[in-house]
Amino acid sequence: MSQIKTFGVIGSGEFGPVVAQHLAPTGAEVFVFDKNPDAPTPPGAKKAGFTAVTGANVIVLAVPYDSYESLLPQLAAQSHPDSLIVDVCSVKMKPTASFNAHGLITRGNFLMTHPLFGPQTAGSGIEGKNLAVTYQAGRLAEQLLEVWQQKGVNIVEMCATKHDLEMAKVHVLTFFVGRTLLEMGIEPSPLNTPYYSELLDLVEVERHHSLELFYTIQRHNPFAAGMRRKFIAKLQELDDRILAQLA
Repeated sequence: MSQIKTFGVIGSGEFGPVVAQHLAPTGAEVFVFDKNPDAPTPPGAKKAGFTAVTGANVIVLAVPYDSYESLLPQLAAQSHPDSLIVDVCSVKMKPTASFNAHGLITRGNFLMTHPLFGPQTAGSGIEGKNLAVTYQAGRLAEQLLEVWQQKGVNIVEMCATKHDLEMAKVHVLTFFVGRTLLEMGIEPSPLNTPYYSELLDLVEVERHHSLELFYTIQRHNPFAAGMRRKFIAKLQELDDRILAQLA
C-alpha cells in the first residue's frame, strides 16, 4: 500500500494539471502551487501556498527548467529531507546536474522522469503512455513508480545521456519542423492529400505547445544544436541537388 498521503505540484501551467489529475496516487491529498494567483486549479486538487506544497510527501516540479536555478535552493531549504522531489522536465542531463548542485540528490529521495505525454494526449487517460526514468532513489520513488505502473503507464529506464540523445530525434527534430511549418503559416488545401494532412497534424500539435516548452527542448538538450544543424545541412544539400538537376 502506498504511503504517499500528500502530493504537491509546483506549477499549474501546461503540464501541472496533467500531473495533478493523472499522476497522483488514488486517495492522496493533492496540493497545487503556482506563482500566478489566477492560474487554474485542476479538478480534485487544492490551491495552496508554497510552504504547504513543499510539506507534501511527494513534490513534483511542473515548471520550465529555466525556473530551476531560483526554485531548487528554496526547495532544498524548505522541504522535508524525507520528501520525494520529482523532476518531469523534457530534458534530463541538465536537471540532474542542477539537482546535484543544490544537494537534492545527496538527500536520497528523488526521481528524474520525463512523461512522454501532455495535455493533448492525456485527455483520454495515461494508460499505455510512456514515461522515461533516468535516475531514482528512495522508498517513495519506488512506491510512486508502482502507482504509475498500476495506472497502466509504461516505465522506460535509461540514463540521462541516452535519453537526451534519443529526444534529440523524437522531440528536438519534430518540434523544430512543426514550429517552422507553423510559422510559415501552412493551411489546409482543397487539394489535400493524406501526406499533406500529416504535416497539418504536426502543425496543429505544435500550435498547442508553449514557447517555454519549445525553447526548453531546443536550448537545454545538449544534442539539440547538432541535430538542427544536421537537418538544416541536409535540407541545403537536397536543395542544391534539385538546382543541379536544372542546370
